[in-house]
Amino acid sequence: MKTSILILFVFISSTLFAQKDCNDYPKNYVPIDLTDALNYLDCIWNDSLKTDFKKLPERVAVNDYYRNYRVGISERWGLVNGNTDIYNYFQNLGIFNPDDMSHIILTSFHRYLNGKDLEFEKTVKRYIILRKRKEAEERKLRETLFSGFEVNDTVCFKYNLGFASREQRSSFYNDSCDAKGVLLEKNLSNLQLKIRLLESCDSLGVIIAIEDVYEKKDLKVVLTEKGKKFYMKENDVKWTYFDLWQKNE
Repeated sequence: MKTSILILFVFISSTLFAQKDCNDYPKNYVPIDLTDALNYLDCIWNDSLKTDFKKLPERVAVNDYYRNYRVGISERWGLVNGNTDIYNYFQNLGIFNPDDMSHIILTSFHRYLNGKDLEFEKTVKRYIILRKRKEAEERKLRETLFSGFEVNDTVCFKYNLGFASREQRSSFYNDSCDAKGVLLEKNLSNLQLKIRLLESCDSLGVIIAIEDVYEKKDLKVVLTEKGKKFYMKENDVKWTYFDLWQKNE
């Protein structure tokens, strides 16, 4: 794997891009790798847009245009859903965050338009280091917040994922009912709390997760339900992420 990645880096940094005819790209095309992505952007961006982009300093250009073109790059190219060749391409390089993928593409495109060395290997390594550092900082902050919970605390539900019903929403904002539980155990490794729900303010309970559901069918993993809501009802005992709760002051 390391050898193949190294070959990929050398190829990209030492060769000119083999341009495709812009007419070769079908509507709603999704690139397969960085080279293809740069060729495709060169085709679909008009000359005025490319000129404005390349004249800006690299960091300013990437950050400003990232905000405007995130939907086009991250979502339409499957970097968010993780179901395309270019997503897998970045995954194989150790880049797992869609935002980082988009930033790397735009950074490379800016250098490409300005005739600069892409320094692709260096850029990928920098994003990997920055992502690990950011995740470590976030983890430390979350652990600090997690440490504020104690076994036997009464905790209030925060409704981070929305309300089970209009009635539950109304009772929350009218202060007529608070969904509460008692903390039974803590798990520092995954920052989860084992909670017994004492009151839910609705017969459906409280929403503790919203996830896509996949099943294996004919040797393929198929999405069977998108955005399924998972509930916790009164007297249920479940492990949940700590940030769904706050201490009852």
